[in-house]
Amino acid sequence: MDRDSPSAYSASAFQAAPATSHQRRYILPEISAFVVFEIDPVASLSEGAQGVPEAIEACKRLANKPYVGVVVRRNGMYLPWEPYNTCLVRFIQQGDPKSVPTKFIEPRMSVPVLPVTTDSHISGRAPIRPSKLLPWNDCHISVSADAFVRSPSTFTDNPADWKLDDEEEDRLQDMMLDDIDEAEAKRYASELEARRQDIQTSSSVTGVADGVVLSVGSPSEYQLSKVVKQDLDNNNHIKDTSLDRTDTQVVITVHFKHDLSSVEQLNDPLEYFEEVEAIQRILKELAPPSRIAECRALKLQDDIRRAKEMDATLYDNQTMDMLDQHDELAGQSPSLGRSAAKEGTDGDQSVPGSRKELDSNSGLATIFFDADHS
Repeated sequence: MDRDSPSAYSASAFQAAPATSHQRRYILPEISAFVVFEIDPVASLSEGAQGVPEAIEACKRLANKPYVGVVVRRNGMYLPWEPYNTCLVRFIQQGDPKSVPTKFIEPRMSVPVLPVTTDSHISGRAPIRPSKLLPWNDCHISVSADAFVRSPSTFTDNPADWKLDDEEEDRLQDMMLDDIDEAEAKRYASELEARRQDIQTSSSVTGVADGVVLSVGSPSEYQLSKVVKQDLDNNNHIKDTSLDRTDTQVVITVHFKHDLSSVEQLNDPLEYFEEVEAIQRILKELAPPSRIAECRALKLQDDIRRAKEMDATLYDNQTMDMLDQHDELAGQSPSLGRSAAKEGTDGDQSVPGSRKELDSNSGLATIFFDADHS
């Protein structure tokens, strides 16, 4: 495919398409699109925590910044009827790539994105080419910073201006997988060596039982390798989780935009994870399970109170309707007092000819008959 020609998914291709009577709409965000996203702290709280007033107020006071990333994939199929959908976003970072020793990530494990001001990149890789050049120079994508986030199920009339075509998307994915595999191999080798050292220390232990010398033997290399691999698979496997994700129970909710021009300067992804930690602290300190249960109980009591009030009002109205029907069958005009009460006027006022009076103690309708109708 000619990189200079607009692909089937590029912004220029959509702009060149003839107008039709039916306006096409696009999922926000699109896959392989460069996007701006910002955390919604309140929506990120768990359902139970959203019922805690102090947690809501604390989240509203948080300051959140916009971040830029590329949407790599969705977490399953896009379901437009669901209130939220989830996707994986890799952050766009500017400047020299950084190492993350704890995750075995090196600076060369990154992919440059056009435009660039240098002829070569530390990774030795050719830059990724979006459908439109990014507004910032010398940016890169790295497996050191990504996040699964959810966003409201939204459609937009405008396609993404900054996007990867199929060829560039596949190339980026291949390079990212290579980096993940390399980091995982280094992590495995490091853990395996640490286990060997532990075994060498413990395998020299001997004992005597019934005159027989016992020795704790070392497991085979195959057994050790199998155990280490299983432990790593069960403990945040590098292929399945973001390398720098904060371990949190909050569901990070963001709002996306396709327009990159709204951001003047790229923010550090580390600040994003600090925002996540702030939400996590609010959840832990202001919305523990005991407080969530207390707020649920208070809400239930309030719901019951309001339901009783609605039932009483409904009973009163139904009683008045029945009396009106009785009057009509008897050939009499409905009481003016009942009509005024149903129209929202003050039913406690004395209205000539009124047959209804509210009992202030019970809230139920007490019916009185005029002397000439007795």
